[in-house]
Amino acid sequence: MINTHQGTKQLDPWMLSLWGTLYQINPKYFPKGPDVVIPRDELIDQPKYRIVYHKQETLEPALMVESDIIERASEMSPGKLSKDKSKPDCFLKMTKNEVLTKAGSTKDVRHFEFQFVSSSIKYEVGDVVELLPSQDSSAVDAFIERCDLDPESFITVHPRETESNGSFGEVITHVPIKLNTFVELTMDVTSASPRRYFSEVMSFYATAEHEKARLQYFASPEGRDDLYNYNQKERRSVLEVLEDFPSVQMPFEWLVQLVPALKPRAFSISSSPLAYPAQVHLTVSVVSWMTPYKRPRKGLCSTWLASLTPEQGVNIPVWFHKSSLPAPPQSVPLILVGPGTGCAPFRGFIAERAVQAERAVQAETSPTAPVMLFFGSRNGHRFFIPRLLGVPCKRRRC
Repeated sequence: MINTHQGTKQLDPWMLSLWGTLYQINPKYFPKGPDVVIPRDELIDQPKYRIVYHKQETLEPALMVESDIIERASEMSPGKLSKDKSKPDCFLKMTKNEVLTKAGSTKDVRHFEFQFVSSSIKYEVGDVVELLPSQDSSAVDAFIERCDLDPESFITVHPRETESNGSFGEVITHVPIKLNTFVELTMDVTSASPRRYFSEVMSFYATAEHEKARLQYFASPEGRDDLYNYNQKERRSVLEVLEDFPSVQMPFEWLVQLVPALKPRAFSISSSPLAYPAQVHLTVSVVSWMTPYKRPRKGLCSTWLASLTPEQGVNIPVWFHKSSLPAPPQSVPLILVGPGTGCAPFRGFIAERAVQAERAVQAETSPTAPVMLFFGSRNGHRFFIPRLLGVPCKRRRC
């Protein structure tokens, strides 16, 4: 694994050495010398995106329809999904939320069951599903209030480069959506940590001198270690960073560009369509940890899923992806190993083999090859594997 913090820390000295070497080869590369200092006021450019505000009373009724809202929002987002995946494959609705770990366990592992809403997607055992999580509405409201934005305003977002080539009028084809909906669906303001450039841009809008000085230090090569300890190691969210610097009031255009995109979270499907038609099951460990300064942190998507109940009837947007390890023929024996790394896809493999074995007996055909699962857990009593598998199996200890 690459340590990105160490990589960026070593980049600045290397770049300075590179400029010096290039200047020795050909001084024309740097007419003012390799050590020229550019005034800070000249460093910041215009944001790359432009926000167009629309008056609600001037919108046609058809433009007010909330259908395909996710596709509309993601197509305008700087961190948008791939072009063919801006629209969800379908929606899932939760039908079961079961805790698999027993009381006293240090882990919270859940078994989720979902049914398809309106349309079904064909998938195979071992495939992956991506879910777009919902952010905490109170945190989204706090972000909008902190940034002095109107949550009820209707907006469209466009690349600023289209203005320079004279084609801006030709590309305003997006359907306006509410600002708070755009933030909730595309901007990760509650869980993702902003990058260094966020601090640099913030420094230009800080009116308190001590805040400006601290942000400039964070954006400098000398302040990278302290920024890393303050931001990435503590996993401070965009909202928390903005609240730490109350004098900063950044334009919404910069926030749209610099706030990390809200991305779907990928999970291995733990069900077999052969055993559970029209259903999708997930086996998820709810993520939580303590930062070095003892600040509690939780995973956005897993915590949100754990908070849902079937009675809420929430429609969850999802995308399906094929597995890189397709299921072998049922005549091939399987040895599945999950020594502490989880066994979500294995549940689907075992459930499928169980159905195949039963059908083989009924049809009096060749028997299905056996399956062996080796699974590691911190405590066998608090995390009993047969409850997780949902199919008959024998328990063994090593």
